[in-house]
Amino acid sequence: MSGYLKRYVMPAFWPVNRKGNKWVSRPRTGPHKIEQCISLQILVRDSFSLTDNVPETKKLIKSGAILVDKRKRTDIKYPVGFMDVIEIPSVKKYYRVMLSSKGLHPEEIKETDSSRKLCIVKGKKAIKGGKFQLSLHDGRNVIVLPKNDYKVNDSVIISLPEQKIAKHFKFEKGAASFITAGKNIGITGTIEEIKERKTMLEKAMVTIKTKDNKSLLVPKKYVMVGEV
Repeated sequence: MSGYLKRYVMPAFWPVNRKGNKWVSRPRTGPHKIEQCISLQILVRDSFSLTDNVPETKKLIKSGAILVDKRKRTDIKYPVGFMDVIEIPSVKKYYRVMLSSKGLHPEEIKETDSSRKLCIVKGKKAIKGGKFQLSLHDGRNVIVLPKNDYKVNDSVIISLPEQKIAKHFKFEKGAASFITAGKNIGITGTIEEIKERKTMLEKAMVTIKTKDNKSLLVPKKYVMVGEV
């Protein structure tokens, strides 16, 4: 049963009844870790209620009726993760996978918002021709010109399906941000202070000022900057 998970160990945010069948569809290995994604099959059947059972779900997905980031996805176990854009053209419905205190969930958006996606810059390296390659949190790579000020932990908005950078958000004091993990997951605010680690035993920490004027101290790796 390598393609399945026992329901009692699946992520808590999956919209599936734990007391149902013993097994649940396991997302394939891909751009998102298993604890940070939902299989396309579960989204179509359990979140969107477009189908009632597995055979119906397979038929719908394999027909190419579901788009993720403007590309047809026919794999029922395709891993859908944070900030991915899901489109169902036949019913003109558009969703973005967002975070709340309970974890990932699809949030309905306007059609005009479905052509852009916010991504975290996870890596940057020089390549041939003096250009640079940015590695984004969803597994894609974007090539940028030599003269640029992109840094790891910054965020960019890319256009879909062209994959061109439309906007750049720097990881800096005053930047709009939200918390992507930990006990404060899903909370939004602005960066009040950034404390970089000085020794290997320390953690880089960020102070987030929330909309209700509270200050939260969270690890830097749990913070994403930008707005969609």
